[in-house]
Amino acid sequence: MRRTSPSWYRVDFDGLTAGLHTVEVKAQLDFSEPKNFHRKIDVVVAAENTGLPRLKLTKDKTTYKYGETAKVRIEAVSESDEPIANLPVVLTYANHLDGGCRTVEGKTDRKGIFRDEAPLFVKPSYITVGAGADAKPYGVPFRMTDAVVIQIWGAAPENLDALVAGKAIETFDFHSDSAWSARQGRVFAASEAVFAIEREVQRSYDGLSALSLSLKPANRDSWGFAEFLFPKNKDLSESRAVSMQLLGDGSDAQLKLMLIDEDGERWFDEPVDINFRGWQEIRFSLRQLQRDPSDGVNSGDGRPNLNNVSALACILNAKGGKPVKVVIDDLRELMEVGSGAYRTNIGTAPFL
Repeated sequence: MRRTSPSWYRVDFDGLTAGLHTVEVKAQLDFSEPKNFHRKIDVVVAAENTGLPRLKLTKDKTTYKYGETAKVRIEAVSESDEPIANLPVVLTYANHLDGGCRTVEGKTDRKGIFRDEAPLFVKPSYITVGAGADAKPYGVPFRMTDAVVIQIWGAAPENLDALVAGKAIETFDFHSDSAWSARQGRVFAASEAVFAIEREVQRSYDGLSALSLSLKPANRDSWGFAEFLFPKNKDLSESRAVSMQLLGDGSDAQLKLMLIDEDGERWFDEPVDINFRGWQEIRFSLRQLQRDPSDGVNSGDGRPNLNNVSALACILNAKGGKPVKVVIDDLRELMEVGSGAYRTNIGTAPFL
């Protein structure tokens, strides 16, 4: 027995044949109480002909297009190559692009098979799919794992400049603070940061009021989250994109504008870097949305249900560590030319 660290000793066994053995270890240690160590340990010695349980993870394709569904399959077999039925298994989908990770748990069927499907509404990226399960060959705990990588291809970039403005999704026009408050959903911030969502009446782009977001950060990574509820669910399934008017303050903060569907899942296109001052039109594609990995929804279908959009969500991140105050107004759907969309003339907006 050799000491390899303050807490660990190494024991080498000689003469053990392949298979299961119970080894009795007795030792006198110089640091433990009591000093005499006596334990029986089960040991499995693997050899070329020693079977161990196996877990095999496969996928139906090598690469996928945005919006396709990946079908994965786990097969579990015992040390004697028999199916392991009713075995608890865990699947994880780790996105290399945004760091999001989704976990699925289940059990194998009588043939030792577990299947899962994953809708791939993500930006072009790689996803590592991992599988794990615990078995007890020869009565000894043994963890089985396997993994595959899938690749997602994106559609060709859409020319958002060629789209025309359609009807307003939300104007943020309110005559009173009480009417405004009735449409406000959850609002919270990172620890020690101060975040507020308010009805802005002095600097609306067009109309009675607008949506103001302000953040006093505690550090460079401080953030705030807010929801704005629609009076009834919106159908944006025919829209190509959405636009908003954003009053930037040059703070180098980052704004993520998201749509919340009927499942409570949050969907967005790309975050906006607020490295400008004054009003600017921002356009978002609805044809290549990705899911917010932090929406915390486990019961959704993993698909952007644009025919049933219930709310707008905003995350403001103080990337530059400076106080931030921005204004959002005139959220509109964008359509293809000739689809019944119409342009609106809403005048010239003031600058900061």
